[in-house]
Amino acid sequence: AGAVLLAMTGLPARAQTVTIPDRDTGQAQPEALTDNQPDDQPDADPSATRRPQAARRTVRVFDFEERRTNSLDVPAGWLRAQHDPLVPRDRPSFPIWNLARLDYTVAATGEGSLRCDVEGGSSSLRLKPGELPIFPKGEYAIRAVVRTEGLVSARPRLVVRALDREGRAIPGSQRQTIVEELDTEWQPIEVVLPGEFADAAYLQIDLEVVQPQEFRRESLLNHQVWAQDFDGAAWFDDVVVTQVPQLRLTTTSPLNI
Repeated sequence: AGAVLLAMTGLPARAQTVTIPDRDTGQAQPEALTDNQPDDQPDADPSATRRPQAARRTVRVFDFEERRTNSLDVPAGWLRAQHDPLVPRDRPSFPIWNLARLDYTVAATGEGSLRCDVEGGSSSLRLKPGELPIFPKGEYAIRAVVRTEGLVSARPRLVVRALDREGRAIPGSQRQTIVEELDTEWQPIEVVLPGEFADAAYLQIDLEVVQPQEFRRESLLNHQVWAQDFDGAAWFDDVVVTQVPQLRLTTTSPLNI
């Protein structure tokens, strides 16, 4: 029988043994380094060892509170993922006139949120490649809250995908969830990126309002006529990315006995 090895990933390390040179002798001395500080608080000593942002349980929070730091109407680190031959970005069902933007009149918390209007066609705001580093084979939960107004046929959608080191989407990594029940009150929306992608280097998020042809199954093929919304919007707020703990149980025996 082999020894049992138990490994947990996705949890921030609270205590580690590290080697720190002695200030007087210069000799390396093992010391216990304990991190008891909350994830969102800076270390008291600027010279202290810090965990990288990607190693925290809460990896990133996008609350769209940018009134004092961003003079643009697009959140920092995001872009409008509309059809644009000059980029080039081939998304004909996402016309250039649907402009997602920051909104400081509606919010779930604080004063800012992300507003996606639709005036025919779909609307999308996308996190830029390289903006959110992740671990290979890491599992991540992406949560947000959303509310709608004026939508009848279109629906809010949350899309995530893993990118490789070159910023290219990894085939088969895209996951999405759509809000079927519309509500003028805030409601949660969540999608999980599974820890299956060894080449994953970055996470990309799309916040969208999509017309029915983006999520309904065609019944008449090319003859399908889709209803569209021409005066509606959805607001997204408090987008939180967390690393999901994973448990692996193995043995030292090749037979796992």
